[in-house]
Amino acid sequence: MDIATIISLALNVITSVLPLVTGAQNSTTITAISNLIQQLINLLPTIEQWSVTEYNVAKNIIASLENSGNLTADQIQATTDLKAQIDAQWSANLNQFDPDAPGGDPANASAAPASPPVSTATTST
Repeated sequence: MDIATIISLALNVITSVLPLVTGAQNSTTITAISNLIQQLINLLPTIEQWSVTEYNVAKNIIASLENSGNLTADQIQATTDLKAQIDAQWSANLNQFDPDAPGGDPANASAAPASPPVSTATTST
C-alpha cells in the first residue's frame, strides 16, 4: 500500500468518526476530539504527498470540529495552529508544482493549484 492510500484512509477514518464527537461535551468527546486533532498533526509530515482532495478533507475535518461546539480552549488553539501549519506547509509544497521554481517539476505543473484551495466547509450560524 502506498503512502497516498494510507493518508486517504486515515483521513476517511477521521471523517467517519466526526459524528460521534459532535454530541454533548463530556470527558469522552473531549478525549476523542483531542485524539482526532493529534492524528491530523501526525499526518503533517506527509503533506508533500497530499492531493488537493486530501488538503480539503483535512480542512473540512478541522472546520467540523470547530463547528461542533465541543472544543475546549486548548482544542480551539490546537485547531487554529493546525490550520496555519497545514496552509503554510501546503503553500511551501507548491513549489514542486511550479516548473519555474528551483527543483520544480514541469511534469507536475497542472497537478496542483497556484494557491491553497478554498475549503468547502461551511460555518453554521
